[in-house]
Amino acid sequence: REGQGMGSRNLGALSQRIGLDVTWVQRDDVVGESARQEAHPDGKRLIATAEQRSWRSVGQDLTWRDVLYAHIWGEHVAVGGPTEISDYIERWLRAGACNGFNIQSAFLMQQLDAFVALVVPELRRRGLFRDAYRGTTLREHLGLPRPANTVTDQPEGARA
Repeated sequence: REGQGMGSRNLGALSQRIGLDVTWVQRDDVVGESARQEAHPDGKRLIATAEQRSWRSVGQDLTWRDVLYAHIWGEHVAVGGPTEISDYIERWLRAGACNGFNIQSAFLMQQLDAFVALVVPELRRRGLFRDAYRGTTLREHLGLPRPANTVTDQPEGARA
C-alpha cells in the first residue's frame, strides 16, 4: 500500500500525536478498537474528539480521515444545542474578540444543515445575524465607503 496513504507529512504528525505508526493507512480505513487501545493518552483523547465531532464511533465508521481532520482542525470548536452555540458566538462578538465566524464541518454536511436550521434563527433572534444584505456589492454589504477614483475624480486641468 506504499504511496497510497493520505500524505506522509500529515500522517507522520498524526502518528507522533497518537503514538502509533499510521503512515500506511488509507484515509477511509476504519479506525479499529486496537488502535484506540494502543494509542497513548493524547491519542486516545484525539480519537474521542474525532468521535464526538464526526458523530461516529470507533469500530463503526470512524475513519482515519476523521481523526486526521480532528488533529488538523484544532481546539476552538463549539459543541452543543442552538442556545449553547449561540451563547458561544455571542460571547466572542460582545467581547470584541472577533467580527465574524467561519462555520465549517469537516465531517458531515448534516452538521452544517443543522447549524443553518437551528442556530441561525437563534442568532437572528438575538440580533447577531443579518436578515438581509445592505446592498448589491461586497463593499455595500460590509458598509464600506466607495474610494475616490484617482483618474476620474481629479480636477479638469489635472488629468493627463
